[in-house]
Amino acid sequence: MGRQWEMREHVTEFMHMVRTMLLEVAQQRSRPFLLAARVPQTVEGCRADGFDLQAWAEQQLVDVLTLGSRSMDVDVEGVRAIVGDDVQLQPCFDDHHATDGYRYASIEVLRGVFANHFQRGANSVVTFNWSMVMPELAKSVGGEVAPLTHQVAFQEIGDPATMAGKDKVFAVAAAATECRK
Repeated sequence: MGRQWEMREHVTEFMHMVRTMLLEVAQQRSRPFLLAARVPQTVEGCRADGFDLQAWAEQQLVDVLTLGSRSMDVDVEGVRAIVGDDVQLQPCFDDHHATDGYRYASIEVLRGVFANHFQRGANSVVTFNWSMVMPELAKSVGGEVAPLTHQVAFQEIGDPATMAGKDKVFAVAAAATECRK
């Protein structure tokens, strides 16, 4: 445990093997076959997991990085500084495992989250654990009925222009502090 960065060449070699396979498939089908990887939301998190983003970018091993999941605060600028402009960055927002108090956030908060990602240089955005099934079907399988804000968000969050001029709320993550009496 704790040796992930020391062992990073193994993950990079795996990425190389996958990339080689996908290039062969792309050649057979006469069109690109892009490779995406889901990684932590910060450069430090990637390093802790043994993901050498700089090597991946330099060796052209990945086309898209999906950044994070459980956080609204994704280090788009830090990752961009390491991988350059040739790798597409798409921050992810997981509504089921959202930061306390932000599960099923208002449309204004969702606009703020995704507008912030685009402002920071994201190429696109990803949602995870967003239920879009019809209420009848959700109830029949014991699932949750998604809030209307998800339906509205899916019509707006894919392009900064569709959120322009609309109300937004920007959340600020606070550092953990110790409370004493």
